Amino acid sequence: RVISFAGSSDCTCERNIFYAPDTEIQFMNPSGARFVDNLYFSGPHTMTTSLPEANPRITDPLFEDPERDDFRLHKDSPAFQIGFQWVAAGMIE
Repeated sequence: RVISFAGSSDCTCERNIFYAPDTEIQFMNPSGARFVDNLYFSGPHTMTTSLPEANPRITDPLFEDPERDDFRLHKDSPAFQIGFQWVAAGMIE
């Protein structure tokens, strides 16, 4: 997976999960973006490009059952340590 920020300027990427368990994650041209409190996971693959964040959290986000497209966060997910919060499904439009 390649994530490109070409042409981006003055944007903030905060509290996201970059998840690609079967491939490497690469960032291109992130210089115009500010990255804060994100999780990065690419399974056994090494991220060869430097991550755009000063203190990246490289860890499994602990989804309930991603193989069956259940991307709800497990109660012990490290995402909660960076500010993710539970949201009732009925509140999502």
